[in-house]
Amino acid sequence: MPDPRASRPDHPAGSVRLEVYRVKSPVPTLVRTLSDEYIGIGTHFVKERTREKGRSRYCPGKEECTYCRTSPVQWKGYFPAEVYEKESSTWIPWVFELTEASEVDVRGKFGRGQCWFFAREKRAGRGGNPVVARFGKQLDCELLRPAFEVWPVLRTVYGVQTFDLLIANPTPDRVFLPPSTDTEGVPSAWLPKTPTEPATVASQEEWRKARQELNGFAKMP
Repeated sequence: MPDPRASRPDHPAGSVRLEVYRVKSPVPTLVRTLSDEYIGIGTHFVKERTREKGRSRYCPGKEECTYCRTSPVQWKGYFPAEVYEKESSTWIPWVFELTEASEVDVRGKFGRGQCWFFAREKRAGRGGNPVVARFGKQLDCELLRPAFEVWPVLRTVYGVQTFDLLIANPTPDRVFLPPSTDTEGVPSAWLPKTPTEPATVASQEEWRKARQELNGFAKMP
């Protein structure tokens, strides 16, 4: 669908209001990064039956946060970006939101002028559907618009004027190791059977004669 922000009558012609983009679909979203880094904050998802139920709130730290007693801290990251809209063939500016899972994918690689594909994976069970990121390509930074400030948008979203506590994502790096292919310690019954060599013409003839002698047939059936 075309970006609904572009059709609001209070906007200047040809512009959209900056808002936060959250990945919700398993269909990949194409994103261009406009900054060299992203910022991270702690948040709480409010589940209690209050007027803020179902919303995320900024966490200023345990000493000052009233939500720390009732819900765990969730890390979220933000950076200025452009999201490609297929319907209009345009790049729409957004304040893009990173999750704990997707930040691990971009960690150590993130920079201005990159194309990334973000999607929310669908997984069975109760582990949730994490947002994952896959690198696309590096672009010519000179051709992109300058980075814009994300703070005005975040102040509106979280209802606070200052973000005194910026934190790093507590999720550790993923660990990758190659599998071992040796058979040391594997029971022989678990090992794959060695394929037999294809029978030759000579061996087929020998087997035919043996069958004739054993069964008394003059000819093979």
